[in-house]
Amino acid sequence: SLQCGVKFKLNLNSHDMRGREREQGSRVLWVCVVVTLLWLIWSSTRSSDLISSLQSDAQSRYTVTQDTLDKINAQSKLVKDKIADAESRSNMRLGELSASLSNARDKDTALDTKIVQVQTSLEERIGSLDAQLRKMEALLQKEKLQGERRDQEAQVIVATLSCMVEVSVLTVLHDTSGDIRGVVDRMAREVLRASHASEDVLAEVIVVSTQTKASLPQYLMMDGHVIFTQHVTCSASTCITEGDFINEGARQAKGKILLLLPSSGELVFPQARTSQGGTRIDLDRALAYLHEDDTVAIAGGLLANNDATVRSAGIGAARADTVVAFHKLKGAGTHHPHAISRNDDVLCVARHGMMVRRATFLDAGGLSSNFSRSFTNYKGLEQPTLAALELAEDVDLCMRIRSSSKRVAYLPDIISVVMNTPATEITPDSTNIQQMDRIQTRVTSVWGAPMLDHIRNNLVIPDLRVQWDLYCGCTGVNVEAISYLVALEGQVDIGAVAGEGCWCGGFPAYVSEALERIRRRPIPQPSYISGTTLVWVTHKPPEKYPKFPYRGLVTMEKRPDYVIGRSMSESEPISEAWVENCNTLVDEVWVPAPYHVEAFMRSGVQRSRLVHLPESLDTAMWDPDHTSPLMLDSKKGFKFLSVFKWEERKGWDVLLKAYFTTFTSEDDVSLIIHTYLYGESDPRDKSKLAKRIKDWVAKNDLKERWDEGLLPEIVLITEEYPEAKMPRLYRACDAFVLPTRGEGWGLPIMEAMAMGLPTIATFWSGPTAFMTNSTSYPLNVDGYGAPSKSYSGGNLWSSTNEKWANPSVKHLGELMKHVHTHRDEA
Repeated sequence: SLQCGVKFKLNLNSHDMRGREREQGSRVLWVCVVVTLLWLIWSSTRSSDLISSLQSDAQSRYTVTQDTLDKINAQSKLVKDKIADAESRSNMRLGELSASLSNARDKDTALDTKIVQVQTSLEERIGSLDAQLRKMEALLQKEKLQGERRDQEAQVIVATLSCMVEVSVLTVLHDTSGDIRGVVDRMAREVLRASHASEDVLAEVIVVSTQTKASLPQYLMMDGHVIFTQHVTCSASTCITEGDFINEGARQAKGKILLLLPSSGELVFPQARTSQGGTRIDLDRALAYLHEDDTVAIAGGLLANNDATVRSAGIGAARADTVVAFHKLKGAGTHHPHAISRNDDVLCVARHGMMVRRATFLDAGGLSSNFSRSFTNYKGLEQPTLAALELAEDVDLCMRIRSSSKRVAYLPDIISVVMNTPATEITPDSTNIQQMDRIQTRVTSVWGAPMLDHIRNNLVIPDLRVQWDLYCGCTGVNVEAISYLVALEGQVDIGAVAGEGCWCGGFPAYVSEALERIRRRPIPQPSYISGTTLVWVTHKPPEKYPKFPYRGLVTMEKRPDYVIGRSMSESEPISEAWVENCNTLVDEVWVPAPYHVEAFMRSGVQRSRLVHLPESLDTAMWDPDHTSPLMLDSKKGFKFLSVFKWEERKGWDVLLKAYFTTFTSEDDVSLIIHTYLYGESDPRDKSKLAKRIKDWVAKNDLKERWDEGLLPEIVLITEEYPEAKMPRLYRACDAFVLPTRGEGWGLPIMEAMAMGLPTIATFWSGPTAFMTNSTSYPLNVDGYGAPSKSYSGGNLWSSTNEKWANPSVKHLGELMKHVHTHRDEA
């Protein structure tokens, strides 16, 4: 402001202005001066306040700083104290270290002295050891020379022993990455066990494969016994079939006898035995057998699956539409009597477990691969065809060896091989069947004549030809015929008048295969057979006996040499028409029970024509000791079983009435009924059967007890079981009951007794042939009566005035109660 006023005044002075304007300029200047003075006064006052404030703040800051300095001085003093203490401790430690250093120097001096002493001692010891080492080197050199001489002697002994090998155990390893040494070790231990560790048996183990030759020791020492080893390599181009591998191994073998075994992966060894004992090979006895009879070139034994079923019990031959070879008893239990019986002259044996003289094997050319190589796609063939090829190769080998007047023996008590697989039968398709027929045709074309001679030599009656005419369909009569036919094959030349699908199903393979061969056997005409008696068996009721010329499923122009009727009756008397046919159309009538002999005689059949021929049963299949029980839908502790077709003759009403009036739902008992609605369109409809029982209950004043759940348990089984499964059903139950009104034989009753079940059945008609008070519980009869007018199930066998038994309901209830209560006695 002052500056501005001065500048204004100077401006006035510098211009020539009027007085009034100068006067105004002076006033402005003074105003500026006054304003400036006022501002200076105000600023001075404000500066004083600000100075006072700054002095106060400075004093405060000084006080804080002084406090901080006091703290720093205190800490500085503390640090100085600690430093002084640390210096004190350091001085003390320094003194201790100085003392330790002095001690260490003293010890170092002592150690130097000790080192000098030890060094001197070591030099003396080394000198002594050098002297001893020179002596040991001299001894080792001497021992080395002696060891070399011993090795040379051992090699001579081994070479000598290898020339004395008696049996070469040969196996094929198909796995291209398999453990050769592991297979050899396992096979060697099997050989050692098979020879009972006999010092007289020298053996070698040979493994043949396509693998690069494995590094194996020349021999193994096991339990003090020598077992020689070989790994024979065969190129994939040379060895295609298993026979190729076996032949190559046989050429390299040293033993006089070859023992052919499956590879270790397929063989059940002792440590994995089945309940039937696993693989069993008695080398001592087998070799002794071969040594005693040099006409036996091949010995084999039972070949089984690991489920205790037979894979091969020797190889046989039979006539169908041509001569065919087959594995005997395939699918039967290994306990089957024929499977465990010796046969010193069989057609052949399966290769697995086969013992064959090596020289004879090689002279015969080994296993022929011609059958396999005839198939360009051999490696793509399926199991049924491969099995047929293996069978053909085995038969071909046996027949070539047999042609040199040698024999083949079946020795199941000495040789038994168990494969590490269950029985698996693959149903062949049309391509398989064509291939199998092609293989069989080739075998027959080469060996048909000598195979036929072998068949004839084993016939019980060589000049007899039997043709069996029977009803087809799964009935008791069909099952009876099957049991006869299968047993007779191989004993007589037999065929059957039967189309495809004629037989009951579910039998083991050996049964179904035999039936197919018998069915395919050509039916001869009597005029074509020279020196042979043709016997015709008609397994039908007398009203169906044939009249010749015969026009049925087949045509028979001339009456056979002898005609036999196989018939039975479930009631009596038989009709006059039956009597007439029995006396005029057939030469004999076979009836199952003495009851039928008397019944037929009383009706008028000539006694001279009647022959008592019981039914048969395969007790190897119906064997409780070799049958596992079936799981049933019942938790009751005691189970009655009844097996029948649902018809009036079987007495189902008698059974239900006796059971329902004897027991209640509180009793620990169940009735298992295996049945079907005979003659109806839906025979296996369980709901329909259950309704029929419920209706019967209502008509017999039992509905109230039924509704209240007071009646004892019933389990209905309408499913059709295969024949081989039926023994398991019996095995699952505790007793059998059948209050039949009449039986031709009573096959379910005999089956139950064969399975060891306490058996209650009506003591009348067929069952009287085998039921006694000491073996069963015969059910009394309350007189005899005629079938109801609605009954049609048995008219095939009956006359117009037929009578059958009325089983006692009261006695049946008493017997069931007794069996349930006295279980040990039963």
